[in-house]
Amino acid sequence: MKEIRNLIKRAELLNWQDLKPFQPDNLKVLTKANFDKIRNSLIKNNFIASFHVWEKNGEYWILDGHHRKYVLQSLKDEGFILPDKLPCNIVDVNSKQQAIKFLLTYSSEYAHPDSLGIAEFIHTNDLDFEELDSFLDLRNIDLPTLKLDSVDFDPVDVDEQGKLDKKASVKCPNCDHVFSP
Repeated sequence: MKEIRNLIKRAELLNWQDLKPFQPDNLKVLTKANFDKIRNSLIKNNFIASFHVWEKNGEYWILDGHHRKYVLQSLKDEGFILPDKLPCNIVDVNSKQQAIKFLLTYSSEYAHPDSLGIAEFIHTNDLDFEELDSFLDLRNIDLPTLKLDSVDFDPVDVDEQGKLDKKASVKCPNCDHVFSP
């Protein structure tokens, strides 16, 4: 039977400014809008996602967290007070090729948000859509347009509801035959 092993060797607080970038600059695009979302997330939520790093010859190479480090440096340059050390998961990596595979794995998106599910989850938990939109990027979901405003309507009685549930007749455009679907 094939074994699934834990390749997180340890978690450690490391000086985040000493972490080395492993991915090339042209691997992923960070737009100004998404830079701002990461920035806003760090300001509103603080640091909540560990770096994943590869330790090689006493140096730590980032497998996941390049853009967080970039935004953290920008915040530090603006005068924000940041911890010197942040949590890092040190991953057991055997080769540069394996490190590349892991970096690409961290970049993968296996589950995609469902707009209706997201809207319902946010709405039923009384969260602010506009505030969340300032720091979330849920791939092709525009949070402000999902906001479920209350709709004023007059409920009808059971008999009237039954009429509303009936399907309307349809007329065939070719032969004018009328039928109910």
